[in-house]
Amino acid sequence: MARSGGGVARQIPEAGRQRGPLNVARDIHTLCSYHSSTMVMPFDDADHIFRCAKRLKKPLRWESVPKNNSASEHCRRLECRVEIDGGIRRGVFFRIIAYPGSLTRLTFQLETEKANGRSRATLYRFELNPPRPHTNKLYGPDEVNGLFINAGVPHEHVFYDSLNSDGSLRKRCDEQGRIVDDPPEDFSTALGYFCRRINVINGSDVPNPGDQGLLLCLGGVASLCA
Repeated sequence: MARSGGGVARQIPEAGRQRGPLNVARDIHTLCSYHSSTMVMPFDDADHIFRCAKRLKKPLRWESVPKNNSASEHCRRLECRVEIDGGIRRGVFFRIIAYPGSLTRLTFQLETEKANGRSRATLYRFELNPPRPHTNKLYGPDEVNGLFINAGVPHEHVFYDSLNSDGSLRKRCDEQGRIVDDPPEDFSTALGYFCRRINVINGSDVPNPGDQGLLLCLGGVASLCA
């Protein structure tokens, strides 16, 4: 199967025809500005964040959030910052989404702020019983290149499968999915799997969504049910 190549190199315009010190300085500034605006982050940073031991920062609380900006359907979300190397070098976040009416339709993500600091990249995502199918792009290792994953099939996305041909991170570094063999079946086993994959050392501190009640919206009024 044909593979897609890496990112297309863009020509950076010169500040002028003369190559004096001022023009060189302008070119360097333009180059740095271009890379800071387009680079997700250096591979070594992403690799370190993924591999190193992590501790979830409290509070660990579930909240009700609209599903796809819907006024009638709400998901439950838990999001917290992540401590690595005894501190936070960059904004790193742990996120879980539990979808309406189910504790077995879940999405777990490890996210980090991009180099520009204005948006996030997903370094890892695990989807338990996803409602929609997923089709991989035509690049990467043979086992993920163009793979089609049916709805309801647990799978994971890891940034190592979504690299450019030069080894750098793509703008979307969670494009490619892999089917998980012998997947977890419920919230607690899925949480354990996720924490082992991304090396979280205090995952047992995460409460079950039901332990903090189910936030329901009835007629626009939120109520907490036991």
